[in-house]
Amino acid sequence: MKALVFIEVDVVVRHFLHSHSFDDWSAHHETRFVFPEPGQKRMGTIDPALLDLPGPVEYLGTAPVRQKLWKWLYLVDQLGWRRGKQAAARRQLHRFTLGLKAYLIIRTLALPGIRKFFIARTYRQLKKHPAQELTDLLAREKPDIIIHPCVLEGLYINDLVEQSKLREIPLLVIMNSWDNPSTKQAMVGEPDRLLVWGEQTRRHAIEYARMSPPRVTSFGSAQFDVFRQPPRIDRPTFLKHNGLSDDRPVIMYAGSSKGVREIEHLKVLDDAIEVGLLPPVSILYRPHPWGGGGQGGEGLLSQDWKHVAIEHTMVTYLRHVAAGTATKFLSDYRDTHDTLTHIDALISPLSTIIIEAAMHGKPTMCFLPVGENSQHLEADAAHAHFYEIFQMPEFLKANGNDELVDVTRTLIELTGDPDWSARCRQQAEFFVAPHDRPYGERLRLMAEGLSLIHI
Repeated sequence: MKALVFIEVDVVVRHFLHSHSFDDWSAHHETRFVFPEPGQKRMGTIDPALLDLPGPVEYLGTAPVRQKLWKWLYLVDQLGWRRGKQAAARRQLHRFTLGLKAYLIIRTLALPGIRKFFIARTYRQLKKHPAQELTDLLAREKPDIIIHPCVLEGLYINDLVEQSKLREIPLLVIMNSWDNPSTKQAMVGEPDRLLVWGEQTRRHAIEYARMSPPRVTSFGSAQFDVFRQPPRIDRPTFLKHNGLSDDRPVIMYAGSSKGVREIEHLKVLDDAIEVGLLPPVSILYRPHPWGGGGQGGEGLLSQDWKHVAIEHTMVTYLRHVAAGTATKFLSDYRDTHDTLTHIDALISPLSTIIIEAAMHGKPTMCFLPVGENSQHLEADAAHAHFYEIFQMPEFLKANGNDELVDVTRTLIELTGDPDWSARCRQQAEFFVAPHDRPYGERLRLMAEGLSLIHI
């Protein structure tokens, strides 16, 4: 069999290619990896030619006119009137990301009478600008299956859905990130199969991405497959690498990409430990790999911390933040696994690492800063993928600096509790389905089965 694997954004490289998700398939079947032409900004600084891939690389133009038309169809769908908190949260997020003028234009196009005319006109425009490079590629390569790990919006998704149906080639789409089925879902039509992380995202794919239930499979996460392996280092080595004492619990503050004042939160915790409002613990700060340390992140390394240490694999990144030269850092998930194995609890302002910590059985806290003018945080906190987290008692929640210290005290009390650890792991299974077999092996079997159905 032959597969074309379409990769069009840097985080997919981190989550699927760095984790060798396609090695098993490539050992049994022919594989060709399709990337955007060099210089495409969604790929960041990644050069596909330098990746250790189990198959040749093909470059494909991105048909900018079609991308713009698909994007407008997506936004008109997103901003049309729907009831519910999730629809309102999506409108708020798009207002923040688009700007007021573009937001009002698209809201106008989404009005019922105008919307029907606009959609018909856009499809006529799509017919005038065919996806010629893609159709030529598919005609030349004649793949038995198309595989597209993605964020459910972007450069290829809609053209692949359209062309796979016309050519009767099975299309296997794989979600990349936690929020994709509830906040992205830019697919116009359905792939043959969508692989999601777990029961939560299965429900979201059906409700928000309008997928048919039989086409959605809870499959676990490619990037978290490394969590099945033993850590590479032991606890004493972890403490030594990070300059931490072995007589204190380690509470990790994991930053987010939401643009909040993480440096101030660390100061609150540092001062609380110093004056005895919190027991003696070590705070280990790990910035989000493309969050820049939040507002004021350039000053994190220059602070005179008393009880705060910087996670050692992220120090170089923060040096680039301080120098103004930071780019998206595709950190190694093995480092994440080593760290989460040996910390005792975690605090984070709404990052996916909350789920990752729960998968490791660690007590966790969702911290929601208030009054910091972070529209990104406010918009994200209202989205459906956080709703169940906020309802589960196993995930503590603190609103603002006034609650941060008190809830951290409770968090510390839960460290080392085996029953609480088991509850955290159990709740994490709702978000990421556990599996005994490696992700790559299961992916090969899934793709083979999907291909055979179409023969």
